[in-house]
Amino acid sequence: MLQRYLSDRADSVLVNIADWEASDERVRAGLLDAALSRGRFSRVDAWAASASEFTRSLLQARGFRPPEPDTVRLRSDGLLVGQLGEGPRAEPWLLGSRDVLKIENWDLRMLYSMAG
Repeated sequence: MLQRYLSDRADSVLVNIADWEASDERVRAGLLDAALSRGRFSRVDAWAASASEFTRSLLQARGFRPPEPDTVRLRSDGLLVGQLGEGPRAEPWLLGSRDVLKIENWDLRMLYSMAG
């Protein structure tokens, strides 16, 4: 699923990969290739911090590059999760059965975000 902001104040050429599910890696690559070739977008962004090695390699092979650190700070909202208090954490900080301090336990696709 691709997403573009419609606000007059938004970057009018930016397209985000908001959700990218497939039955296997071959189909995943085909979906990306179809979107890029048919869309002919000027700029496409994708979240890759929690992506698999295959996905990161696929994006890199298609010309995707990590953003400059200063640009991320200027345009991103954030979520800060951390321990308050002194000393090391004795046991995992759990939400249900998931350790909230491990990024692989978060689903960070744009589709599920509250950004408007």
